[in-house]
Amino acid sequence: MGTPSKQDSTLTPLTSNRIAPKKGLRAPQRDESKSRTTLCIPKGMLTAAHTAMQNSGFSLKRRSQWIEEAVEQFLALPGFIDLVMEEFIEPGGNTTIPVTLRSSLTSRIDTEIESIRATGNFTIERSGVLRTAISQAILRQRGRAHAG
Repeated sequence: MGTPSKQDSTLTPLTSNRIAPKKGLRAPQRDESKSRTTLCIPKGMLTAAHTAMQNSGFSLKRRSQWIEEAVEQFLALPGFIDLVMEEFIEPGGNTTIPVTLRSSLTSRIDTEIESIRATGNFTIERSGVLRTAISQAILRQRGRAHAG
């Protein structure tokens, strides 16, 4: 697995079950409710995500936590919605995975989606935001993420 370099400052491993605060992010309370969702994701992206998770010190059992952190960091990017617009699914090469996110994060995603839909120009779904956040987390782990 190896130790993440300074360049891999994203999605750092945690030493306990409690989520440690990140730069600019607050640690969720233990009693914060969770929201289950499913995510349709290209198989190649899932493989790359698992590799990025393991390189960052996350086990596959902590996949939802890794995705939460990826989404939090993604939503903090200025102009993140432009990246969602570029996201697409390849026919035939996708799989569906269960993901459990904090309810507050799900609400934040839904609020952002509704504000975009209100313009009438785009149709965006939660899965698109999640896939794009995962893509950005994979690229960050490789040192090639969008800087905003």
